[in-house]
Amino acid sequence: MHVFRLNDLLQVDTLVFRGAEAVIYSGKYLKEPVILKIRYPKKYRHPQLDFDLRFLRTKMEARILQRALAAGVNVPSILAILSKHSGLVLKFIEGVHLTNLLENPEQLSDNDQELWPRRLHNIYQEAGIQVGRLHACGIAHGDLTPHNMIINLNELKQVHIIDFGLASVTNDPEKFATDLFTFLKTMQTVAKGDPSYLFETFMKAYREEYTKWGKDYTNVRVQFDDLNKRGRYKVREKGFYEE
Repeated sequence: MHVFRLNDLLQVDTLVFRGAEAVIYSGKYLKEPVILKIRYPKKYRHPQLDFDLRFLRTKMEARILQRALAAGVNVPSILAILSKHSGLVLKFIEGVHLTNLLENPEQLSDNDQELWPRRLHNIYQEAGIQVGRLHACGIAHGDLTPHNMIINLNELKQVHIIDFGLASVTNDPEKFATDLFTFLKTMQTVAKGDPSYLFETFMKAYREEYTKWGKDYTNVRVQFDDLNKRGRYKVREKGFYEE
């Protein structure tokens, strides 16, 4: 019987992104395209403590992804866990970041501007369903931004949520509201024009999906409205002002 080594199965190609906690590489696993996420060591921590923390966070992320997949949320499938390297081998998701579409909506319809709003509407409707399902199964993403959603341009309803490094298992409506508020503020930053109608589409689909699972949307909405109200105020030397 032939025993395969990891090097026989996994090919690491290009560095895609370096974040605060992990590096992301493209590659191939069993000749299929994958994303490789490795949590790198932190020199300021004790070596054993550092390894334990990275291992536990990787294990938790894997469990959260499995939980989301079991609930029918579109997230990357786990193909392998690299325990010694605190890494995950994830199925490659074909598509573009939602951020790219908000910045350059012409990608949606070959410069036919009349189609952009309709197609973005479909995307945000599907995004609302996915986030509603994610929260209903007891997961807060922790960094829910348009950049952490991948859109398959060939199947515009196909929205995948990625990067669960800050995610947690919870039923706390404030954490769910924080996800929604983060999503709203980041899309306002990158979108061309006023994205309010898109967020309304997102929230309508979110509410319908979340309540479909027997969850109380009211508590989440109250927390969201409170965050949104507080987020509209900033401090200047002369006092408060409303944006």
